[in-house]
Amino acid sequence: MKEVAEELSRIFERPIHHFLLSRPIEVGVNIDVIGSTPFEIINRYQSYLAGSSNNAFHTIEPRDRGRPITRKCFFTDYKIKFYDKSKQAKLSGRNILRYEIVFDQLRKIRTVVGRDNLTLQTLCERETWVHFGLYLLKVYRNIKKLPLIEGNVIAVKDLNKIYAECNSQFKSDLKRSLTPTHYNKARMENVECYNFWNNATENVHVLINKKIYNKIKKIITVPVASLVSNCETELN
Repeated sequence: MKEVAEELSRIFERPIHHFLLSRPIEVGVNIDVIGSTPFEIINRYQSYLAGSSNNAFHTIEPRDRGRPITRKCFFTDYKIKFYDKSKQAKLSGRNILRYEIVFDQLRKIRTVVGRDNLTLQTLCERETWVHFGLYLLKVYRNIKKLPLIEGNVIAVKDLNKIYAECNSQFKSDLKRSLTPTHYNKARMENVECYNFWNNATENVHVLINKKIYNKIKKIITVPVASLVSNCETELN
């Protein structure tokens, strides 16, 4: 990024902080996966919990033949996006999962990085990528995912609770069908069951989370002790 910015600065003979951001940007990471294909993993992403809003993921068929199917969750200012990077790049024998956040509105970038003035200089600063990295990890951890566990059969009663917790429409139907007391009781049971399987060490999503963490940790390593300390606290 810095090399591109410096080249633009040289060509147009202007400092990089004069170039204002005006278009959507994407930030993301590539994750090597073993044992399952990227689509087998991302197809189990059901919804994303943002505050009190629980938005569903959608499967998007490719416009062009040979390109991968994507899974997306849409919001007003941004979207969460997953796809098979190895298929897109035509890398045979590789399983690479691509995870991105697409910032469609500059106001969302301002919120994430904590700045009003966004320029090419902003994108060249490591602190900006600290904020992006932490946000990527935070978003991934708040995605409701159906567990993917090789060789382990989850009991039907637990599956019902897991699906109930992951599916936003099911939650709405459940809330309309039960009294507040019974709904809250069922909700707590669903959350407890979901958390148990979501955090199971053999769950593939736990491994993906660790790989995302390690990839981001490399990106956000900065020579400022206080900044690193703050990042470690949030990542852990």
